[in-house]
Amino acid sequence: MAGLLGIFAFDEAWNVSRFLYFSMKAIRNRGQESSSMVTYSTEFSEIDGLGDVEEVLSEEKVESLRGHIGLGGVSTERRKIFQGQKGKVRVLFSGVIKGVGENLKAAEYLSKEMNSFRELEEFVSFLEKLDERIYGSLLALGEGFLLSYRDSSGIRPLLKGNLGFDLAIFSSELASIDVIGGDYFMDLNPGEINFLDKYGLRKEIIGEKKRKFCVFEYVYLSRHDNVWNSIHVEEVRNEIGRQLAREHPPEEDSVVIAVPETARPFANGFSQEAGIPQRLGFERIGRHVRAAIKPTQYERLMGIQLKHNVIRSAVWGKKVYVLDDSVVRGNTLRNTVYWLRRRGAKEVHVRIGSPHLIHPCRYGIEVPIRDELIAAHNTEEEISRIIGADSFRYLSTEGLIKAIGLKESELCMECMKGASNGGD
Repeated sequence: MAGLLGIFAFDEAWNVSRFLYFSMKAIRNRGQESSSMVTYSTEFSEIDGLGDVEEVLSEEKVESLRGHIGLGGVSTERRKIFQGQKGKVRVLFSGVIKGVGENLKAAEYLSKEMNSFRELEEFVSFLEKLDERIYGSLLALGEGFLLSYRDSSGIRPLLKGNLGFDLAIFSSELASIDVIGGDYFMDLNPGEINFLDKYGLRKEIIGEKKRKFCVFEYVYLSRHDNVWNSIHVEEVRNEIGRQLAREHPPEEDSVVIAVPETARPFANGFSQEAGIPQRLGFERIGRHVRAAIKPTQYERLMGIQLKHNVIRSAVWGKKVYVLDDSVVRGNTLRNTVYWLRRRGAKEVHVRIGSPHLIHPCRYGIEVPIRDELIAAHNTEEEISRIIGADSFRYLSTEGLIKAIGLKESELCMECMKGASNGGD
């Protein structure tokens, strides 16, 4: 997975490096293993490193970059984002190109293939030919231009905004636009290409694939404050919590807590619908780590431990309903249940704000192979025993579709329903 950010200033006197720096803090939820920034004035200047945004990009390094156009990217892959891109076009990509690879590998392919392109028509011709194989969103920075593209399936988000009449902004997350004082304009439509250069903005719509918006964006990947397909993510997650309470009503003399951070709106909705109190069950230690997208099991467990210190007064002697966004292997959730019991919870009931994960993702999201997925081989009752909970229940696929508010035919639920759902 990767997070994308691009900024274009229409006046070449602007330097966008500090705007990129602050905006990148709002896409770090999409990758904490590598972070990169590149700007263009009369030549490319870049910072390309391993680690989280705040580890790689110091203010001193950012100040050294100059340019009125720039890209900022983060990735879940532990290698430098631009290391294989040395030509005249730099590319950020989130998704997959069939026959090429995912995310960074696909970005390197695109950078090489588009290296000689300078005009919108060249990009349109190339991407039209690639349409049946490409699933994702991309940003490309060249000598004096910025290109944005969301493939015709629309599987990954790409938003656009502006800062007055001076800056055009493209990002995977709305907060990247907000944090620098910009205004959200709209999502790129599926198949939309935007091309910005000194002559202004030009736009084309290409491709004819069927829509397949990734449901995992609404469940986990996006920030709470994101808007995707004109749908507010926080509202979807609140409704997921309400739907869980309808499908699996809790006992009256109980409390609900959320596994930070994604499940907080789930717990809000669950509490509101069920009429039971919500408590702050965990306090974070250290900086925010997205444990689920860490590359090794050790890092995932440490990430959970660092952000999940149980607050004893919230759970001691109580029946606790703990809400989480998803369960992959079950190891981190088992650790969470263990510490809740050790801190005095009388009962621990787990509720998951998505259907079961039974199939790996073919579109660039880090869902492991089927043999590693706990739901592919175990029932809810068996998972409950494995993780040590008193009960364990998933949200139904029908409940998730209802919470999102789109037609099932517009959603990619392949990881939850099997390979036949996603389409091709």
